[in-house]
Amino acid sequence: MAQRTLALIAASACMAATFALAAPPDPKAQAEVDRGLEISKTKPNSDEEAACYETAVQIDPRYASAWFNLGFVYLEQSKNTNPGHAAVLRDKAAKCFETCAELDPKRVEARYNAYLALSSLKTEQGAHAQPERTARDLRQYLESAPQAKNHDALQKALGELEREIANLKRAEVLDFTPAKTIVAKLAAPVQRGASPYQGGRVPLRVLFDHDSAEIRSDQAPQLNEIASALKDPSLQGAQIRVEGHTDSDGDALYNQALSERRAQAIVERLARQGGIERSRLAAKGYGESRAIRPNDTPENKQVNRRVELVNVTKEASAVSEIRRSAGDPVMDSLWTFDPSAGGGER
Repeated sequence: MAQRTLALIAASACMAATFALAAPPDPKAQAEVDRGLEISKTKPNSDEEAACYETAVQIDPRYASAWFNLGFVYLEQSKNTNPGHAAVLRDKAAKCFETCAELDPKRVEARYNAYLALSSLKTEQGAHAQPERTARDLRQYLESAPQAKNHDALQKALGELEREIANLKRAEVLDFTPAKTIVAKLAAPVQRGASPYQGGRVPLRVLFDHDSAEIRSDQAPQLNEIASALKDPSLQGAQIRVEGHTDSDGDALYNQALSERRAQAIVERLARQGGIERSRLAAKGYGESRAIRPNDTPENKQVNRRVELVNVTKEASAVSEIRRSAGDPVMDSLWTFDPSAGGGER
């Protein structure tokens, strides 16, 4: 199911839930769930099983258990794919669990599983990729399950998330960022526990044609400032990663691919017209997975549609320090998640 379709169905389901008491599921939806559970006996967590639950929520968007089962399958599938696709699947799983919890507040394990799915999405420095949403799900779970055995540990995790959110709010995406500011941000030291935008990283607004990786012609002044900054002596020899980010409108997989193409377009522009050595540059897209504002207003969405430059040389040094202090020199800095730690029967 397309991510956009899934989101629209989930939204309509939650809206309907505010006006109606829980009702028995549509018989056709129930039949699809039963068929999915039967398939799970021989082909567990397969696309075929997921298709049954996807059909069920299309037939009856208020069917909480169908949303839970769909989230479970997405979560399991995320363990056996590449990191980029895994991030999309975990995001979809979280949305399914969140919808289930909205429809049936008694299913507290759904909110917990949503938190687990989102908390597995981490930045290179170990911070949460979607801290606002992750904190919301954890907060609602703690309110629903005050007697949970791991309540104290989760309360501490919530405090850490809230600090991360406060740090992220320091990020400013200006309409135009001069070379001097770019240099100052990229050359500043990366401090563990501080806002990632305090040093080694700078968010920028570079506009593209609609639904395209073609850089708008009026963006030449900003690109010239970027090229000028990267030639500054204080950044000589620094490896730079260009990151592409989108808002949450549209299909998640499409947004992921679009962000990758846009990041690559900037790299090519800097190399061909900006005079920056191609060997210093790398492109990476994150789609909608690293929002720095909630995607709830046009203004916030505009902030999330951004490009970030990262001083990889400084970032690598910071990550190495984090690993050394953690006593784990081979720590996976991107993905750490065990869906089996989740709760609830399908």
